[in-house]
Amino acid sequence: LVPALVVAFIAGGRDVFYDITNLTYENLGFSSIVIVVLALLALYLLPMALTKYSSREKFKDAFQFGEILRKSLTWKYFAAWIFSAVVFIVLILVLSWVRFNVGEVEVNLGGSFANFIALVIGFTLFGKVYGESK
Repeated sequence: LVPALVVAFIAGGRDVFYDITNLTYENLGFSSIVIVVLALLALYLLPMALTKYSSREKFKDAFQFGEILRKSLTWKYFAAWIFSAVVFIVLILVLSWVRFNVGEVEVNLGGSFANFIALVIGFTLFGKVYGESK
């Protein structure tokens, strides 16, 4: 996400980091579209970078951009990414209704459960795609 943050800093100045309400199209103009595209690209590549790192547990493996791009620009990886995103959205919609009362406080743990389940499913798929792409 560093490139997206750099563009946000250049377009919005220092105030972007102090007041998140400055991250609007009116304040940032066209650069807001660039920021969103860079952030989505980072979110797309992040699971493959983490999977690459976890395969040998060497920190430098997460920054081998050529290999990460090659492995993430496949239909299998794209399908796994879309499927895990859909699973996450469905689980959030379903489990957000799960609420517990602890004394006077109402606790919503559904989002945490949905996040955990979606990440287990997603990274299982990403690991399988990574293993098949060697």
